[in-house]
Amino acid sequence: MKKLFFILIMTALAIIGCRSNSDNQSNNQATPEPVAEVTDTVAEVAALLPEITEPVAYQAWLEIAKSHGLTGKYLCPENSTVSYTAEAENDEGAEGYMIDDQVFCYPYNDGGFFTVHSHVEAAEGQGGEFEYGFYTFKDGVLTKIENPLPVPAFSDLLSDSKDAPLQDDMVALLENLFKSRPGDFIAYEFYPGENKVMAYLHPLSWSRDVEPDETGHYNWLEQFYEMRANPDKNTYRWNGKVFVKTE
Repeated sequence: MKKLFFILIMTALAIIGCRSNSDNQSNNQATPEPVAEVTDTVAEVAALLPEITEPVAYQAWLEIAKSHGLTGKYLCPENSTVSYTAEAENDEGAEGYMIDDQVFCYPYNDGGFFTVHSHVEAAEGQGGEFEYGFYTFKDGVLTKIENPLPVPAFSDLLSDSKDAPLQDDMVALLENLFKSRPGDFIAYEFYPGENKVMAYLHPLSWSRDVEPDETGHYNWLEQFYEMRANPDKNTYRWNGKVFVKTE
């Protein structure tokens, strides 16, 4: 892959502050092209990105919740800056059912934030339904955008462990499934405090791909779980504009 060199220019960020405890989605989007490998060191990139001290992820969540018609008062922890897990006052949840909303913010070098909303719903004993929403968040304004997250090559998503050699027929089955709908089989782990994201193979819809259909056909086979590479094999760093793959 071609290597890109970036010169990052830091500008002052204008965001709306809040006080602690203040009141108050589609996986089939067009798949972006794989991104280039990064040549900047982690320290160089971190030094050029602004230090975030305000609870921007919490502020973004308030706008996201509003856009989904959610009401209520959400807690704003003191340590909430670029990541936030939604927690409503007096919300005990439903027994045997989990809903998880998280927000992650990565600062642009020209102001504002690339913002991800990760939404997961799961019944007890199931793998869950994943959905991601992508936005820019600047000056308190939330704007929805297309999926800009990096997509690894299929071969990079496979385990290279010598302890569990891959079977060619299983690899072919998984590759055909992945290439037919790549946006449905890549999950992400977000670490905005470290300016990084990790990608890995995972079915985003339990009901659609893990459970059998009316004919008894399974899209995602149990063997596929053991064929996946660890997420850290596909680590990408945020440089203030895009994610670039680490070497």
